[in-house]
Amino acid sequence: KNPPHMNRNQPLFVRNDGKYFITDENAQKWDQEQHNPEETRLPTLMELEEGDRLANEKVIENLPPEKRQEYE
Repeated sequence: KNPPHMNRNQPLFVRNDGKYFITDENAQKWDQEQHNPEETRLPTLMELEEGDRLANEKVIENLPPEKRQEYE
């Protein structure tokens, strides 16, 4: 399956780690409009940060108990 297409008719921003994101306003506008099902919306900065937080929690959950205590 081919990767989804991105809408490039919107301002894009990039984090230090190279991940692209759009503003909350552009995300809300995108969510309210009809789009080609093959297109995908880029995440907002808050959505990227939430994904990072969840990934970090999963890593911490998989640590041995003695290492996990350092993060609790």
